[in-house]
Amino acid sequence: MITYTEVTGTILNVFIATCLVITIVLSLNSIANDEGMSIGNISKEFGISLLTQVGGWLVALVISAAIACILDICGRPLSWYTRPWLITGIYFLPALIVLASTSQLLLRFKKRRLTLGHFVQMQMHCLCVMLLFILLALTAASIRSAYMFFVIILFYELSAVFNLLTGYQNKGNKWIIAHMIFQLPSITFLMYLMLIGLGVLIPITGRSGPENNPELLIGILSTFFALILGGFIVPLISLLRKSMLTIFCGLGLVVVFFIIVATPLGFPYDNAATMPTPQRYWVFHSSRKLHNVDGSLRVNDSGVFMLPMDRNSPSYLKSHASWMKNVVPVGDWCKKELFCGLPFYTSRMHRQSNYSHWVPIEGPVISKEDVAKLVLVNKAVIKEGLLRYQFKVEGPSHMGVFISPYDNVNIIAWNVTNQKPNSGPLWGNRPTYFIYYSYGVEKTAFNFNIDVEHSSDSAGPKIDISVTSHLMHVDVHNSKEFSDYLKSFPSWTHVSSWISTIESFKY
Repeated sequence: MITYTEVTGTILNVFIATCLVITIVLSLNSIANDEGMSIGNISKEFGISLLTQVGGWLVALVISAAIACILDICGRPLSWYTRPWLITGIYFLPALIVLASTSQLLLRFKKRRLTLGHFVQMQMHCLCVMLLFILLALTAASIRSAYMFFVIILFYELSAVFNLLTGYQNKGNKWIIAHMIFQLPSITFLMYLMLIGLGVLIPITGRSGPENNPELLIGILSTFFALILGGFIVPLISLLRKSMLTIFCGLGLVVVFFIIVATPLGFPYDNAATMPTPQRYWVFHSSRKLHNVDGSLRVNDSGVFMLPMDRNSPSYLKSHASWMKNVVPVGDWCKKELFCGLPFYTSRMHRQSNYSHWVPIEGPVISKEDVAKLVLVNKAVIKEGLLRYQFKVEGPSHMGVFISPYDNVNIIAWNVTNQKPNSGPLWGNRPTYFIYYSYGVEKTAFNFNIDVEHSSDSAGPKIDISVTSHLMHVDVHNSKEFSDYLKSFPSWTHVSSWISTIESFKY
């Protein structure tokens, strides 16, 4: 592994940038002399090529985003989840076709002044200048990922210098040999980075939640790598006698890939024994008790709280599970109840509430010791307009507390941390706060207090507070109905299930 300091990296990046500018200037001067052109004309040609390259990149990225949105609208996101090679035809090839088409359009609709060899070299010079700007921008922002562009520019610089010193750049197609030899390390390096990146991100998209379109992430990333990888290779298509035929063949391949996406091969999930790629769900067998201000129950029910984990959830279950016709969307509950009145494991799960569902079934069998209990130990007036609530929470090894002050009420301190608590997602216009509490073998109660600031003339409750329990070590099959429910999931799904409870109060 090669390591160096940020200062050294900055020096290296600036040095390679300076060398590249000098090399390109000398190369353009050599091309101008060989073509019998003035410096002004060659600069104009370079400027047009640079603008064309920038336009090609923008078009490729727009097309990639459009493909991502179309696949999502058509209900085919994550088609590459089990078969990542589909990304090649869905995103990689279209980007390369845009690059090739850009060069061809420039050749066909512009009065040609350069030989094909010089034209292709200028296209590559322009790409390297674009990468140079990215390198300098990342360096200025102290983003160390700039090293990737340093490596690419370095090997292109070496090939350009070699062809310039040997005069190969003006000798037909001899320059291609050195160019390809020096590009091999760059291509290998970029392929390695791309495979690492996709290898990390593709599994993440299967559990990143339903609210984001994963096609955009994978599409833009794949297109970006395609533009860099293909930028120094695709322009060579212009040297072929039937370059347009090559482009049309590429388009044909893209069509084939999209046909594959529409077939069972484009189904995202698989239950293979060695490398399974299942669709994932959180499923909580839950009981709910939500209290009014006077302590009476306004909600006392039970059911299955199902949280999706990817973009296709739960639409893919509709044709495989009969109970899907009984599901109740919980999005509207979130407007009425603190954290939807549901036993979220963490506050981050709230993002998935608009895609989550509730299935009414018989309640879980739970001992009293396994249900979280919230007790208001004391409520004291610190001074006018300032109250201190002291709470005690007892229950299983995994519990959560959700708090939200009423309008014109502020939580200014608590003893959970030394700092003022940070607010979570808003509940209407009200801030929310979350505490996660867990212990090991020894059962330990959790005591905490919160200081609440309010206007002196306000009466009634000041906060909504809920306590949840998550029984991860209790047999989830102690209810036959819930056991049958779990068995009804298709083989290509993976269900993380446990028993949960929630109880809410107003104080």
